[in-house]
Amino acid sequence: AEYLAWSYNNIGMVYQQWNNSDYALFYLEEALRLKSSLHPEKHPSLGNTNQNLGNIYYSLQSFDRALDYYQRAYDIFMS
Repeated sequence: AEYLAWSYNNIGMVYQQWNNSDYALFYLEEALRLKSSLHPEKHPSLGNTNQNLGNIYYSLQSFDRALDYYQRAYDIFMS
């Protein structure tokens, strides 16, 4: 399941590069769901995916949602 979660994360990042935010969000949210089921809530792997989700929302100018994901990533990385 860990490798599947990272595969979802990486597929999401490719879709981000292709400017396909809908698919990027789908795959990144799946990655976060899987990683959340595998790791404690402050695991760095979750920080990575939260940061990637923040980047997608930032590119969509959905700044409140971007900030939420960036804050989650920050909290994880600072713990």
